Amino acid sequence: MKKKIRSRVAGLVVIAGFAAYFYSSLVPPLELQIQKTSAVHTMLSAENTGFLSMKIEAFYINNNEVPPEALMNIKDSWRPVRGQKVSAGQKKNIGILHDLPVKQIVIVYKYAGIPYTRTYPVKDSGKGGF
Repeated sequence: MKKKIRSRVAGLVVIAGFAAYFYSSLVPPLELQIQKTSAVHTMLSAENTGFLSMKIEAFYINNNEVPPEALMNIKDSWRPVRGQKVSAGQKKNIGILHDLPVKQIVIVYKYAGIPYTRTYPVKDSGKGGF
């Protein structure tokens, strides 16, 4: 009798894990919005819409190039984006310095221990420079 209960509970846990993974794949927890862009500087807003915290593993622009400087605003100071955590429901500002106009942004992050790679196209915001 105990084996049946254990196997059912284990089956439910596995099914719930797959459901959570597919849900987070279909509805990614990271939302990125372009605030300002110019020839050498881009400001972004990154929001974690999920219910768990995430950790940014890598940050690339254009053809998987590492930007000369990509910083996140944390408690009134700017720190490198790589390795930073964004808690659930939290919104962070990201500043990117670059040599060429940014056409796309690729962010690799871990959410619930699962790595995700998301690509975001960048369109000129039309707000002009800084």
